[in-house]
This record gives sequence, structure tokens and C-alpha cells, in this order.
Amino acid sequence: MPEPLEYNCSHSCWNEADFVRYPFAERVMAANATLAGPQNWELGEMPGLALGPGSKNVLAFRYLQGLQALARGENADAWALFSELAVSYTEMSPHAWYRAGVAAARMKQWEDAVQALSQPEASFRLYADARFLLAKAYAQQGLLKEAIQTLEPLAQKPAGLYGRDLGAEALWQLHQLAKATRNKTLAQQALLRLWSEHPLHAFTAKARVGLNMKQLPLKARVVRAETLLRLHRNEEALRLLEKAEAELKLPGPLACQATYVKGRALRKMRKHKAAIEVFASLLQECKDSELQHLGLFNLIYSQSIVDTENVSSTVERFVQQFGTSSLADDVLLSQARLWMQQGNFEKAMHVLDEIIQNHSSGDMAMDALFLRFWYSRKQAHLQAAWERLEELERGARERNLAEDLWRALFWRGQLALEMGEAELSKAAWEQLLAEGPLSFYAERVRRRQGEWESHYPREPFSAEYAFSQSRLQKFPAWASALEFWKMGLWSEVAPELFSIARAELDEDGLLLVVELLLQANAQELAFAVLKPMWGQGFHPHSRLPRRYWALAYPLAFREEVEQATKDARLPNPNLIQAVMREESACNPQALSWAGARGLLQLMPRTAHAVAQKQGIKKLSLSKLMQPELNLKLGAAYLAELLESFEQEPVYAIAAYNAGPGAVSRWQSRYKADILEEWIEDVPIDETRNYIKRVLSTFAAYQWLYPSFQLPENIISAGL
Repeated sequence: MPEPLEYNCSHSCWNEADFVRYPFAERVMAANATLAGPQNWELGEMPGLALGPGSKNVLAFRYLQGLQALARGENADAWALFSELAVSYTEMSPHAWYRAGVAAARMKQWEDAVQALSQPEASFRLYADARFLLAKAYAQQGLLKEAIQTLEPLAQKPAGLYGRDLGAEALWQLHQLAKATRNKTLAQQALLRLWSEHPLHAFTAKARVGLNMKQLPLKARVVRAETLLRLHRNEEALRLLEKAEAELKLPGPLACQATYVKGRALRKMRKHKAAIEVFASLLQECKDSELQHLGLFNLIYSQSIVDTENVSSTVERFVQQFGTSSLADDVLLSQARLWMQQGNFEKAMHVLDEIIQNHSSGDMAMDALFLRFWYSRKQAHLQAAWERLEELERGARERNLAEDLWRALFWRGQLALEMGEAELSKAAWEQLLAEGPLSFYAERVRRRQGEWESHYPREPFSAEYAFSQSRLQKFPAWASALEFWKMGLWSEVAPELFSIARAELDEDGLLLVVELLLQANAQELAFAVLKPMWGQGFHPHSRLPRRYWALAYPLAFREEVEQATKDARLPNPNLIQAVMREESACNPQALSWAGARGLLQLMPRTAHAVAQKQGIKKLSLSKLMQPELNLKLGAAYLAELLESFEQEPVYAIAAYNAGPGAVSRWQSRYKADILEEWIEDVPIDETRNYIKRVLSTFAAYQWLYPSFQLPENIISAGL
């Protein structure tokens, strides 16, 4: 059978006594057995090994025999094997119960199927499949109430952007069940819910056949528009609502709901003036507290972009009505930034103090601390600014917030320069380069002063890393993943591991999951685990081997990236690679909340404009998802932006996110002596953070793949 991938780390470096290479499968299966499929496994009789009857080797062997029996249609043997293993093989109990249920259902032994399929708990990876089959088993016995009760929780699951749509499957099965029992009301309800709550699923086309499309209930149409909006089909949602507007009369509850959805669609499409009108109408006519809450919040967002004269009064109204809500600190921080932009620092400080005092545990508390420093620095109160930076650094360390810590260290070094304290500046920046060497701020330091170029992360002394299973052992999926791995069933390992709640794991647990994913040849899933760890202080200066960074910053679609870079005459493919990683996480089917598509998240209007310049006359939305074309157009657009902004990547990257018009306005409005100051003054959080993410990612790619050096005569020292 195929060997696990080694990835430069011997299994002996895993220090748990029971986590060593387990060659059992190689002793009981032919060399190419797993590739051939269970029906062709050459298992034979139990090998003559010195194994006791309770040995896990025996249990694993019998599990493989059960899979083989199922594959060969030997259902009675499979039932007997899996029923026994469900009790004796505790690590694989949920899987054994499920397989036993499958065997019983094939034999039409419905009572046995119900007994087996009722056992797995909701955390089981194949729980949905077990419930679907359980519902069928109930229905075959005439237990329709039980069948419906089994399916209904799955039918409540909302449609998602990616992956399997369990809600749609459950509703279709409910419809089929109701149709078979001549329950016309339930059958129609299932179809209507499928059409409105799962508009993009393949079953929805089938649902249309059984519905009167000319007499669809108004509520179903509004729900469908709401779902389309959640799935980022903003234009479709808006069109559907506009068709129904004549039937919607404010302040009716359904009309209020539809008005909110319409405002959100306009906001996501960046039609802020129209969105303001819609939200103003909502707030005037609809008295529902939650709609008032969300309507005000969205109105503030659009006003802060195109109607800054009126946003302050809206903020005051929000704080008056919803000052204790979870969105209050976001609103207050936006107001503080606006006051600072207008030069009203006293009012800004009052708002920042309110955030720190009343929302200290919220997401905006650290930004409020930073802005207090920013206020003091802009007012030339340098000693007060220094003290506030120290406060920010303490808070970042206490809350383990790496990005805030790196920002504090950078500005401590810059402030020390402004105070004439060169040694303090050097100490702060040396600390930054040591603690966050691939952060945006460390890259700014390196690009400023040539002597810092050597401060890239060093290679670790050893490629070994001692893992611990302690945080993982509470998850049944971890135990079953190990058993699958020991059996050599690599295809089962990755989905089992990916079903573990990763938010509950520490770094050791996450990296051990990554190791097994690599053994299962699931690099894409390993990347999905590693990517978010950057924000948790995942630093290359630590004991982690370089290979983790190569996985977290992959050269995905590299041939297409290099060709697009060459065609657009960009200086470095790593720049496109960085934009792609941050825009889409290297997913060619990515679709953003605003409707941007593909690897480089191009807006359709922008893509069409660039395509025309490239001589591409017809460009469908489906073609925009093609990696090669998406990269070609995105690279050409980025090259245009670089040319427009005198080859300064900071401005070009900002324009890629917010549009060149916005960046030109900010250049006129925010005058700064250093580029980092201009970045911190960017008024939109999304764009400001996007600049930092892309440039820090670019730094990581330059470190990992240093053969692509930046030509200084093409791109400024700012990158």
C-alpha cells in the first residue's frame, strides 16, 4: 500500500508513547490493496500474528473485513461484523453503527437499521447520512411521524456558500416522503421552502416543476431574496425585491423585512446614496427594535462614506437607543475616526474614552487605545503619546494580540525617532523584528534601513517538533482518524480530522492535525488549518519548522501566476501570489459579499473593463472563475493601478481594494510625512487592514521563495 508522505519529520519525533508508526495495514493487505477498493482487498484469514483477542489489530482487521463485505454485497456478514464492532471497537463505534445500519437497510431489515442508525451522536462526521437513512427506515415501517421528526432538524440548516447543502437534501427527502404518502400540504411546504431557502441548489430546479410560479407567496419571495443576499447574489436579490415592491406596503412587517434586505443589497453593491434613502425610509416607518438597530448601523456605514455631514447625528441616535449593544463599539470608533479627520480631537478623545471604559472587552478596545496615542502624536504631545503606546503594548501582550503588539512596537520606534532618541528607536525595532519578523510593520522597518535586511527569520536548529495529543483526545473524531490512519485508509483520515472543532485547539493540537492531514496527502486542508494561525502569533522565529510556512503560504496556481505576471509586466510573481492568498485563500470559486469573483476577487464591472483593453470581447461570470483568465485580468488591473500611482504598491494595493477614486481622495485629504502614517489614516478599516495583510504576506513569500527579488528601479522601496 502507498507510504505516508514524510515531510522531513520522522514519526519518532512525536513524543506520545502510543503515537508511533503503526504498520498493521501493511501486514494484512496486499501492496496495492487500498487503491483497488474494498471489494478487491486480499484480506484472507487473520494473519498469524502474536495478537490477543482484544488487540486493536484484531478489531481493525475485522473492521476492514466489514468494509470488504459491504463492498461485495455480503450484507449479512457486514451486519454481524459491524454490530459486534460497534460495542467492542470503541474508537470506531459511530462508524461501526452507521455501517451496520447500511447493511441492515440493504437487507430491508428496517427495525435493525433503526436500532443501529439511532446510535451515532450529532458530532459524528456522517451523522447527516445516518439520519437520512434512519428517516427512510422509519418510513418503510410506516412510522411517518418519526421519519419527519428525523428530517426536520436537517431541513432547518441554512444554505452555505460552499460544501454540501444538507437543508436542501432534507427538504427534498421530506417532499418525496410526503408525496409518497399523499400529504399534499407537506409536499408543497417542502418545495416552497426549498425554492426560497436554497435558491442555488440543483433540487430547486426540480422544485419549480411542482410549484405554481405565477402565484408564489410574497413571504417566500422575500425569504428567497434574503437568502440570495446572504449567498452574495446581490443583484439577483435586488431584482427579486424590485419586482415585489408593488405588493409591499410599509410599515407592514414583511415590507419592513424586505426594505432592510434591499438596503443591505444596495450597500453591498456600494450604491451608498441609494442605500441611505432605503434605510432612512426603514427607520421612519418600521418600529421593530432589531430592524431599527441594524438599520441604523448600516445607515452609519453608508453615510460615513458618502454623507459625512449627517453621520454624527445618526451615531448619536444609535448610541442613545442601542448604546449597550454588541455593535456600539464599532459605531463609536467610526465616530471617533470621523471627529479626528475633521480636526475635532477633543470630541474624538471623549468617544475613545467611552469605548475603553464601557466596552473594554470588545473588539474595538485596542483600536481605541491606538487612536488615543494617534491623537497625542498628532497634537505633538510626545510624552503622552509614549505612555499611551506603552499602555497599548501591555494590553496587546495581556490579550495575546500579535497584530496590535507589532503595531505598538513599530510606532514606539518611530515615536522615539521623532523624540530624538535613536537608541530607543533601535531597541523597539529590534524587538519588532525579533517578535514579528514577517509582519507588515517589520517589513516597513527593513525597507527603510538597509542594515535591517539581515533580520529575516532564521531557520530552526531542528526540523523536529514534539507534539502532544492532550487537547485532541476529547474528540471522538481524533480517535477514529488515528484508527483510519493505522489501517491505511488515508481518504477517511482528512475528513475525519476536519470535522474536529479547531477553535477549541491550541497550537500543538492544530499542528498535530496538520501532520496527519499531510500524511493523508490533504495539503489543501492543511493550508486551511494553518492560514488563520497567523493572527494567533504563528511566527517563523519560533520552534516551528519552515515547512509549516511553506504550507501556509503555498505557490498555488504558480504557472498561471507567473504567466499573468509576465503578460502584465509586473516585476514579481510573489506580489500576485500574495494578493491571491489574501483575496480568495487560493479558492478559484470564491465569491465575496460584494460580488467579487475568483482567485483575485474581481468585480464584474472592473473585469469587463480590463477584458476589453485585453481584446476579450465576451466575458461571462462563469469564465471569470477560471484561474488562468482571472489571474490574467487581475494582474493587468494591478499593473494599471501601479502605473496610476507612480509604482507605489501601497497606493495600488489600497486602490485594488477600495477603488482608485477613493485612494486619490485620501491622498488629497490625508497629508503625511511617512507612508505608514497615511496607511493608519485610511478611514475604512477593511482597506487599511487589507494593505497590511497583503504586504506582510508578500514579505512571507519573499522570505520563503527568495529567488524572486524585487527590482528597486521598478518598485519603490515602499514594498
